[in-house]
Amino acid sequence: MVMEYRIFRLIFSGGAHIGDGTLDGRGMQLRADTIFSALCIEAIKMGGEILLSRLVSFAQDGMLLLSDSFPFTHDEYYLPKPIFRVQSYQEDVDSAAKKVFKKLKYIPLSMIDDYLSGKFDTATAADIAARLDEKLGRSSIVARAAVRQPEDTLPYHVGVFTFSKDAGLYIIAGGNDETLPVLRELLASLAYAGIGGKRSSGLGRFSVEEKLAPDDIAIRINGNFPAYMTLSVSLPGEDEIGRTLENASYALVRRSGFVFSETYADEPLRKNDLYVLDSGSVVRQRFEGGIYDVSNKGSHPVYRYAKPLFLGVTL
Repeated sequence: MVMEYRIFRLIFSGGAHIGDGTLDGRGMQLRADTIFSALCIEAIKMGGEILLSRLVSFAQDGMLLLSDSFPFTHDEYYLPKPIFRVQSYQEDVDSAAKKVFKKLKYIPLSMIDDYLSGKFDTATAADIAARLDEKLGRSSIVARAAVRQPEDTLPYHVGVFTFSKDAGLYIIAGGNDETLPVLRELLASLAYAGIGGKRSSGLGRFSVEEKLAPDDIAIRINGNFPAYMTLSVSLPGEDEIGRTLENASYALVRRSGFVFSETYADEPLRKNDLYVLDSGSVVRQRFEGGIYDVSNKGSHPVYRYAKPLFLGVTL
């Protein structure tokens, strides 16, 4: 199967509430499972169960792959800092230097190999983090009013991230002539509806710019490398997990939340928790992952996306 890899840049027209489950969260990371869940909701709106089944089938069969979202500024694409201990500069460093490296969340694509080969020093790490903070945008806390009683209006606060001009989030998507057109239509619908929290207040709406993935990304996705960094939250299948975790460097993240479906249950129900490898995990061989049913007592399946998209790296 011939896969084509595209970059979809999300250009937010206003602020976005992309938090950590709290109202005042001011994050900017949308993980692949959140994006896929939003696409599933749009699929139901546009084509009912038939389009939803097609979308899920595309993902299950590996005909459609999604990365987490990552920041971009102008034409600079950032990737998650690899979850990999580089001995040359992370041994015997003082506490101030450790704080600098801990603050570093994203690295320009062009500098991934430099990081893994130990060519970063504290000044380089601090400069990258500072430049991204300066160019990407600003976070803020916005006061809102909630009416609890006819005469009682109580304020609450919402965390909002506002992106600078020529900055935003991007996702990498792999697909073919059958699956990419469906993704484009769903993203166009999602752009109008918005993503993240407090969409009824106008937050989270965006436009989409599509570009062919740069050669450096395409080569790293398709080629054979000594190791691979995950670009999406993912979970190996039962028959894959042993060999996948051998000599791997990874972090686990719990994915949970409520089901957003009017037909699932009479009251809001939580999804079953799923622990997955976070993006940035480094493994020595590829794995398939899957789409997992995390429904809990409801009337229909609830799908959690956990398929990997890999970027080849040299250790």
